[in-house]
Amino acid sequence: MHVICSVRDLICAPVLFICAAVGERQFFLPKIKELVIFCLLGLLGTFGNQLLYIIGVDLSGANSASIFQNAIPVWGALISMILCIEKFKIKQWYPYVKLVGIAAAAGGAVEMILTKPKVAATPVNTTNSDGNSSKNVLPLSLETLGYLSLVGNTFLMVSPVLRSKGD
Repeated sequence: MHVICSVRDLICAPVLFICAAVGERQFFLPKIKELVIFCLLGLLGTFGNQLLYIIGVDLSGANSASIFQNAIPVWGALISMILCIEKFKIKQWYPYVKLVGIAAAAGGAVEMILTKPKVAATPVNTTNSDGNSSKNVLPLSLETLGYLSLVGNTFLMVSPVLRSKGD
């Protein structure tokens, strides 16, 4: 699955480059500094975002991934308040409504993850080098790694929006 993410981005890059050159009717070569920033943003914002999402879906499941995807605006609002991009005026009432909404959405997502029915891991039959069959249980830490990947995905989704809002 991770190969699909890489191949898709490697195929899309030249196609989008050609489309941009045809649409602009000129060939534009950016400066080295701009190219480095552009590549870094593409690596983190596009490739890293999708890679973390694919890993998260693979390890924690589609239900958990859908919970995290719906929480992206909530995390964006929270991070923008923490970084003072979103102004928080103490004497007015509406910032407190935002905080209550953030707490309710985050609490609901956490509650759904923590109280979901635990599905017993299916034992996987493996054959040892001596020919004996043994049963290994899938480790639960992979699910936690999937959750962490989805959290990373949400932050990479929010970061370009926050960067553009700060200007």
